[in-house]
Amino acid sequence: MKVAGFIANRIAFTQPAGQTGKQKSFSRFIIKLSVAATIISVAVMIITVSLANGFQQTISQKIFSFWGHIRIQEKQPDKVIISEETPIKKNDRLVAEIRKNPDVKSIHSFATKYAILKTKEDIEGVLVKGLDSSYDFNNLKQFIVAGKPLRFSDSAYSKEIMISSYTAGLMKLKVNDSLIMYFMRAGENPRPRKISIAGIYRTGIEKYDNLIALGDLKLIQRLNNWEPDQVGGYEVFLHDYKKIDSTENDLYNISEFPVTWDAISVKRVSPDIFDWLGLMDMNRNVLIVFMVVVAIINLITCLIILVLERIRMIGILKALGRPTGRYRKSFCGKP
Repeated sequence: MKVAGFIANRIAFTQPAGQTGKQKSFSRFIIKLSVAATIISVAVMIITVSLANGFQQTISQKIFSFWGHIRIQEKQPDKVIISEETPIKKNDRLVAEIRKNPDVKSIHSFATKYAILKTKEDIEGVLVKGLDSSYDFNNLKQFIVAGKPLRFSDSAYSKEIMISSYTAGLMKLKVNDSLIMYFMRAGENPRPRKISIAGIYRTGIEKYDNLIALGDLKLIQRLNNWEPDQVGGYEVFLHDYKKIDSTENDLYNISEFPVTWDAISVKRVSPDIFDWLGLMDMNRNVLIVFMVVVAIINLITCLIILVLERIRMIGILKALGRPTGRYRKSFCGKP
C-alpha cells in the first residue's frame, strides 16, 4: 500500500532527479489539464441544474400565484379554460371539506368577464378576473410595480381595477387614473362603468399581461345578473406545488363534490407553458450527460497517457516480480 502510494506520488507530483525545464514529466501536465477539465465539467453541470431549476421554479411560481394551483368550476367542454365561466352556486360544505385537506393553503371564489377599457384616445380589450375580499394579495405582491391591491367594500362593489404594465403602457395610464370600462352581453347594449386604476402589475408572462385585469367579483356578479351566492368557480392554493396532481384527485373524490363540477390543475390551464418547461428538463439532461461523458473521457485519457509514459518503469517493476494488481493501485487507486 505504501509502495503504491509512493509510486503514484512520484508519477503525479514529484519531478524526477536531474530533470529540469522541458525535461519535466509530461504526465503532470496531463493530470493538471484533466483535473481542470473535470472541474469545469462539474461546474457547468452544477450551474446548468441550478439555472434550469431556478428558472422553472420562478415561472411556475408566477403561474401559481396568478391562477392558484387548482381551479374548481362547472364542466364546460365546449369552452377554453381561460374564458367566462358557467356560474355555480357557492358550496360552503365543500369549501369546508377542502380546507381540511392538509395540502391546501387557501381557497377563494372568482369569476371572469370580457370587457373593453376606454380612455379619450385609446381602447383596449381585457378579461377581467373578479376576486373577493378573501383573496390573499400576498400572492400577487411580488408582481405589483405601482399602486396597491384592490380595496373591497362590504356594501357595494369596488370601483377599482388593477391592470398590467403592458395595458397601462398602451393606453398611457397610471395609478389613480380614471377610465370607462364597457361590459358586453348578448342582446344588450354595452354597460359602461367608471373605474379607477388602483395598481399596475407585471408578471413577465405575455399570455397574462396582454389579457388579464383584476377587479371585484361583486361587479361581475352584478353585470351578469347573478345572485350573491353565484360565482364562476374556486381557486385553490397549495403548500407544495409538487402535490398538484394528487390533491386534484383528492378534491374530485370528496363526497360533497358535485358531479357536474371539475377540478382543473393549473397545468391544464396553461399547458403550453408547462410543456415548454418540460422541454427544459430534456435540454438540461442532455447537457449533463454530455458533460459527464467529457469528464469521463478526460480521466480515461489521463490514465492512458500515464500508463504509456511509464511503460519502461512498469517493465522494470514487473521484472522485479511486482504483482500486476499493484499497478492499478499506483495509477487509479483500485486493486
